[in-house]
Amino acid sequence: MGLGVLEDHALQHVPGRRRCITCETMSAKLHKGTANILESHDAQLSSPNALAGDRLKYDRSGRIPILLIPQPTDDPNDPLNQPQWQRDFQLAALSLMAIIATVLSPILAADSLVIAFHYKLDFGQIALLTGYHLLAVGITAIFCVPSACYWGKRHLYLVGGILVCASTAWAGSAGGSYKSLLWARVVQGIG
Repeated sequence: MGLGVLEDHALQHVPGRRRCITCETMSAKLHKGTANILESHDAQLSSPNALAGDRLKYDRSGRIPILLIPQPTDDPNDPLNQPQWQRDFQLAALSLMAIIATVLSPILAADSLVIAFHYKLDFGQIALLTGYHLLAVGITAIFCVPSACYWGKRHLYLVGGILVCASTAWAGSAGGSYKSLLWARVVQGIG
């Protein structure tokens, strides 16, 4: 193993580490010094079911079958079994939400002077708009990370997206109320 991690000599297969039979045979042949490693690897890939008991799934759309890692299950709800356009759409939506959530914290820094004149407040109170937002982000992370580990991330994506959209609309309609804008920023931090 790399990065100074020691090999386990007690177990045949280390738990939590994925096995690839083709790659293991290539590695064994490489250590033995076999000359035709690539030809044997291509031969194994061209007939992936030649290995006894091989139930691995391959992408057979190209000339050479490609071993799928991670292996998709037979469950139709498995995201790996979804069509490519659906996976791309989900990735684009999550990327857009990540961009929006990232820029929400420092977005008011560029307009601090304008906001200070609009609300007729000093810069300390305007800085609290970002400070309370970041405080809410930090406190929410204490609860969201264990929740994501226990129940998964889907509910966090949905609730976070709804809170961010609603609180952004709230902050935009705050008008002349500094307290309303401040609480909208706190809810944005939670989202």
